[in-house]
Amino acid sequence: MKKTVCCVLAIILMVCLSACGGRSEYTDRVIKGADFYVTLRMSSSSLSGDRLDGSYFDSVGEGCGRLVSKCDKLFVTDDEASLVYALNNKVDMIMEADESFCSALGTAVNMATATGGAYSPVMGALKELWADGEPSADEVSAALEHTGVSLLEVTPDKIHITEKGCKLDLDGIKEGFAAQRLMEYLSAADVRYGIVSAGDSVGVFGDKSDGSMFKIGVPSPDDGDVTAAYYSISRGFISVCNCEDDCVIDPADGYPADSGVVQAAVWSNNGAVSDALSEAAVILGEAGTFELYLDTSVSFEAVLINDAGEVILTPGITEDDFELIDDAYTVRLINKGE
Repeated sequence: MKKTVCCVLAIILMVCLSACGGRSEYTDRVIKGADFYVTLRMSSSSLSGDRLDGSYFDSVGEGCGRLVSKCDKLFVTDDEASLVYALNNKVDMIMEADESFCSALGTAVNMATATGGAYSPVMGALKELWADGEPSADEVSAALEHTGVSLLEVTPDKIHITEKGCKLDLDGIKEGFAAQRLMEYLSAADVRYGIVSAGDSVGVFGDKSDGSMFKIGVPSPDDGDVTAAYYSISRGFISVCNCEDDCVIDPADGYPADSGVVQAAVWSNNGAVSDALSEAAVILGEAGTFELYLDTSVSFEAVLINDAGEVILTPGITEDDFELIDDAYTVRLINKGE
């Protein structure tokens, strides 16, 4: 499980939506998935400005609940009914998967390529190993032989794991993917604007009535119940990865990430991409993240927090976008190699 319930609820509480008229300006719904919570905070007015009643939001909540259940059936590693479980436990299985799963896995493979393997969806063997305690060097070395996207064949409608012992783990994108699918659903509804929070991935949709941006809390890496800063966005997704809470394993050596970056919050227009890049940033560290920022075709912005107490911003984040509220940290732009 990527997140504990406590951490998830902390993130939910830190998702801030300013409203002129107080609580009546929006409606909340909470949905429990298999291993993460979803909170929906939606404007109580329709696109035309009319008031929406509770029965409408009950219907919307039920539709979102069905989407969360579908994500569970796709991605939950230890659920025998999930597609990931089936692929991981049936040797030489060639699966005809549905569009959602192929889309998610395709994004994951693309992110593995874009990050030079810093993010990988084929880490199940290593993550299972570390879940049982600190393994020996020989065990790590053996598990590394069963990682990497080269052991995975993905076409638009079929998936094949080519080697016994190789296992998928899509924890690194499932929350962002769920947030995006939920936001797409809500964007097609008659809700004027709102926020979707799926675990540690947050997406926003619509335009607020006062024209202001959405204010998203960035948690302290030392205490997820404390907000360290706010990141304001008008569109897209922000995903947070904490190197300790999320048990981030570096695919290069099979050991927990030790780049100096202890937490990353990444903005992107794609939920699964922001989720994958937040994990990659913790593994790559400051220099590697900036290299990715410059060289890749993937567009993103990042808020990195390192073990020296610095909050490091990529150049596209302006003073209007970011507010530090915890004076235990200092802020600077990411190293430009000057």
